[in-house]
Amino acid sequence: MQSKTSCFNGAVYRKTLSRYWPLWAGAALILFFSMPYLIARIDSSMIYGGMPAAAVVATIALEATNSLPVFTCLFGLVFAAATFDYLFTNRAAGLMASLPIRREGLFCSSFLAGLTMLLSAGLLSAALAALLALTKGVHDLGAVWTWLGAYAAESVTFYAVGVFCAMLTGHILVLVPLYALVNFGGVVLSGMLQYMARLLLIGVPADGTLAAFSWLEKLSPCEQLLVNTGMNYNAMPPEAVLSFRGWPVVLTYLAAGVVLAALALVLFKRRSMECAQEPVTAKWLGQLLKYIVTFFCALGLPAFIALFFRDNFSDSTVGVLALTALGAAIGYLISEMILMKSVRVKKKSWLGVAVTALVACLIVGAMQLDVFGYVHNVPDPAEIERAEVNAWYQLQAEITDADTLAALTDLHRDLIDEQEPGFYGSGDVRLTYHLKNGKTLTRSYTVRDDSSADCSAGRLRALLSRSDVFDASLEPWHDMTAQALEEVEISWNTPMPDDTDDYTGQYTSFFLDDRAAMDLWQNAILPDRSAGAFPSTTLSTVEHAYPSHLAITFTLRWEDRGTQMLYYVLTPDTTHTLAWLAAHGYEIPGIE
Repeated sequence: MQSKTSCFNGAVYRKTLSRYWPLWAGAALILFFSMPYLIARIDSSMIYGGMPAAAVVATIALEATNSLPVFTCLFGLVFAAATFDYLFTNRAAGLMASLPIRREGLFCSSFLAGLTMLLSAGLLSAALAALLALTKGVHDLGAVWTWLGAYAAESVTFYAVGVFCAMLTGHILVLVPLYALVNFGGVVLSGMLQYMARLLLIGVPADGTLAAFSWLEKLSPCEQLLVNTGMNYNAMPPEAVLSFRGWPVVLTYLAAGVVLAALALVLFKRRSMECAQEPVTAKWLGQLLKYIVTFFCALGLPAFIALFFRDNFSDSTVGVLALTALGAAIGYLISEMILMKSVRVKKKSWLGVAVTALVACLIVGAMQLDVFGYVHNVPDPAEIERAEVNAWYQLQAEITDADTLAALTDLHRDLIDEQEPGFYGSGDVRLTYHLKNGKTLTRSYTVRDDSSADCSAGRLRALLSRSDVFDASLEPWHDMTAQALEEVEISWNTPMPDDTDDYTGQYTSFFLDDRAAMDLWQNAILPDRSAGAFPSTTLSTVEHAYPSHLAITFTLRWEDRGTQMLYYVLTPDTTHTLAWLAAHGYEIPGIE
């Protein structure tokens, strides 16, 4: 009778569970304090005062999803290292290889044991949270089950990544940096490339992610899950129902985790157990990791020197190339020492040092010479649908007129000729072109201002003062709501004693609550805006403004676009707003 092939061994499964139950208990304890404990304290907690119990439970459960990537990433490494710990010592590896169990059975039994501990810890936490919520009179437990679903998906993802990394090495000390490389290598590489771009290129924005490198960040699951998942803060109860954002991202990385788990099985079946305590399990993998480390060091050394010693750092081409070559040499030699497990590297390694340093210098040199045309990429006016100009931290203008777009591109070319690369890019003016093909091009520059009409700052002011330029600095990005308000400030300068003509004295400000701010917006700001009473901020100075610099600043927070500041300068023409201030008891010197 033919024997049956099994992919599961109960003895290995149970033994793994019994050995590592303290890890399961630790994970369950951490998860307990992240959600069930907070639900248990609802009655005594002052943080959620005034909210119904159901809204509090939903808020706690969905807020707990914000930190899930951190916990599950840590759990994935710990449980993968524990359940496959026998791969990292010669004696244990030989013992497990001698068992009359197929490789598939050995792998699946250990893998499922770790996954059982991970998922059962989350299930226990969710069950306790649900039970505690029921004792508070809350029967809608959708948010708790949402937390459990997110936890389960992310746990599978990171555990699979950890197991996959364990199959690539035979040393537990190598597993940790390898796991970190898989989870964060993409975002670190993207950051280094962008920093180098700001050092060597002109027009690179000081903030944001360059499109050329943004795809690298998607290779970092932990960072992407932290950024793109969690509770939706767009509105708070009772005005809106809370929700979890990021299911597409979670499920995408879950699918990637399943694929990595399958690849881990393939690697385990072909693994030589004699490679225990070796840095890598295959020669080709060692060479691949060596060049990855070399490339990281080649880019990282000049970025590190520039970041921490910027006062004494020269961003000359020769200096950057020298640091790049030195970084490549350091990375290559360190990785060789790790692979050989000796500080004595082979003589032929120096040839590899020279080659990798040369390749790294060629990459940096190509960036410096703008081989890819980033610096001088100015779109043709016929290709532009509209352009946005953000300048001097307040000005926001939108341009659609063909002649004005042509003038803007001419100014853009002149700005390129004036620039020099800098540590943080340039921030005086940001140009964003929305092209007709659906693409977006963004550049940032410093403008020269010497009080002449021909300087770049003067030309920019003249261009933005055209009647066809739409001033977006006074327009909220969406309809104004109380939920979008962060703060609303009324401010002015009071005169110095015995000097009634100079209003550069003491600064005075008041902050409004949400109800007063919305009343001010609807009954004062909007009517004056409709009448065109507020002066445009596209001008260098505001004519007819009060010498006390009376202004109202709205600071708004939008879910899709971040923080927006609306700065309204008051003049005698803003009659509705002045009347509102007078009616609410604001006595401002110099204003009747």
